[in-house]
Amino acid sequence: MDEPALDFDRLPARRWGLIFTLLSMDLAQPFSGALGLAAFPLARFRNDLRAVILDYRAHVLATRTPEPIAARAFARLDADDGWRLFEWCTGTFMYVMADQKVWYRWYLSLSRVVYDAPAASRLIDLLSGETLNTVRAAMDTGSVEATIAGAKRSPLSQWDVEMYARHGFNDEIGPDPFDIILSTVKIARTQALMTSLVESLDPESLRVLHVDSARYLAALGLDPVTSFVPPQGLVRVPKR
Repeated sequence: MDEPALDFDRLPARRWGLIFTLLSMDLAQPFSGALGLAAFPLARFRNDLRAVILDYRAHVLATRTPEPIAARAFARLDADDGWRLFEWCTGTFMYVMADQKVWYRWYLSLSRVVYDAPAASRLIDLLSGETLNTVRAAMDTGSVEATIAGAKRSPLSQWDVEMYARHGFNDEIGPDPFDIILSTVKIARTQALMTSLVESLDPESLRVLHVDSARYLAALGLDPVTSFVPPQGLVRVPKR
């Protein structure tokens, strides 16, 4: 049975371009696991992406006719890696909050246990013991931020310098590739954590988690009603 075709219209052309630019850069490689790409051959694909970007640039210069770059890039991948990357691009990558609206709301709620403990008293009571420690470890991105700080003190590779120049990247005023990396790491960690919580918590605890999180988001001025999905609606855990 043939695999269904990838729907590249799920993202605008500019978003695909930003994703491929970031993944082609040397600075992204050390973060592949944290980004949620541990099972994806990013090092090999990075070199393919650079060839795609250069070929695409030559095509546009010669024809003055832009065409979707996503199909060119995914043609370099087999079916399994293609689906893996497609799901990450459309379901995990985050440049702005609207890219992963629901997952970012869950990140805001769960990260309370690290960054806003007074607002997390009920959540802390619910997630006691080892579960609470798991949430704290997942939501604390301090180690990633320290790695980013170190990377910013290191010289850029020649390719990365060109990407900075061509795309107007700027570590101070943005857009900053490292900001995109950190945002996406937060989403990837939230997704992995949510899978763990759905596996470990009983249905009533998950209901309380959802209600408490919705109240917290409402207090922040975020509308949780139409876009805030319960844990069981986000994660599918196989029956044992």
